Amino acid sequence: MQLSFIANVRMPTEKAHGVAIAKMCEAFVDVGLEVELLVPKRRGIIDKDPFVYYNVKELFKIKYLPCIDLLSSRWVPKSIAFLIESITFSSSIKQYFTANRPDIIYSRDEFVLRRLAGGQNLRLFWELHAVPKKWWFYKNMAVPVSGFVVLTGAMKKMLKDRGIDEEKIFVAPDAVDLKSFEIDKSKEELRKELGLPINLKLVTYVGQLETMDKEKGVKDLLSAFRAVQAAYPASALCLVGGPKKMIETYRKESEKLGLTKTIFVDYIEPKMVPAYELASDILVMPFPWSEHYAYFMSPLKMFEYMASGRSIVATDLPSIREILDEGTAVIVKPGDSEDLARGILKLLRDEEAAAYLAANARATVKNYSWEERAKKILKFINKI
Repeated sequence: MQLSFIANVRMPTEKAHGVAIAKMCEAFVDVGLEVELLVPKRRGIIDKDPFVYYNVKELFKIKYLPCIDLLSSRWVPKSIAFLIESITFSSSIKQYFTANRPDIIYSRDEFVLRRLAGGQNLRLFWELHAVPKKWWFYKNMAVPVSGFVVLTGAMKKMLKDRGIDEEKIFVAPDAVDLKSFEIDKSKEELRKELGLPINLKLVTYVGQLETMDKEKGVKDLLSAFRAVQAAYPASALCLVGGPKKMIETYRKESEKLGLTKTIFVDYIEPKMVPAYELASDILVMPFPWSEHYAYFMSPLKMFEYMASGRSIVATDLPSIREILDEGTAVIVKPGDSEDLARGILKLLRDEEAAAYLAANARATVKNYSWEERAKKILKFINKI
């Protein structure tokens, strides 16, 4: 069977969704599908072979289709530029499918699917990463969609409440490449290679400091670490992911709080993520409460943290609770720096508890490989 995966993104991209797209295309091939990834031909900031950049086997094709790309223009508002890019890319997709008709069309992009829906008798599968607020705009499009893949149970309920048949909805959280964590080096060796302190307990956050100008809880983490530093001086905080333009803002915040052992690392390539996580002692997800974080997200870092075999501190959100609980992580209140500090200190002071939680998380994540995810989604597609 042929599957066309449509992604209206730059490829490769510095965003986390690029990892998920590349890994899912590879995984779909691994479970027996013939796969092509269709993306817009856009100017990117990463000039590397996507297969090398994402460390995936070159088993699927990547086709770059024409579009009008004004997203980097200083003169065109971003919303207008995105609309123009989406319309022209969608038109290229429609034209492409007149001569190249796959068995399955799979996409994360509702706008593109809306342009494809109706009249062409295509098998469309929509992977949602949020439930659109303007559902009326997509309501008619949703009728010819064969099936919906969502990241959380909360999203499934939202779709049911909007009239989608439960049988057409499948919950598939994100996943991780377990093999990428099979690094035959000790924590100390990795720290030497990465230039990280050897004799301190390392508390690490991996990911961009902000996403689309939205807080990700890093300021709460900095505030929490003031208490951690005072109570446990032999610890350091490591913030990995930048980007560089944001680092200075957070560095100033760190200095204002009197933190003396904060390490900032700029954006790293996806293949370097396991090394930083394996070099750490505690990994933190300090997400604040918002609709997106609470109900829509299935963060790649959560599964990467679990695969690393390091102990985890995470904020108490419904989306996180679908995967983690008190048996696999220390769960703390979102937006509460004091409780976040308490959770970190608990793991710093109790190595036995930290090891227990880390081992449980590592065992649990074996059910969340990209191949397992692709296998389950394909089973759902075949059933539909």
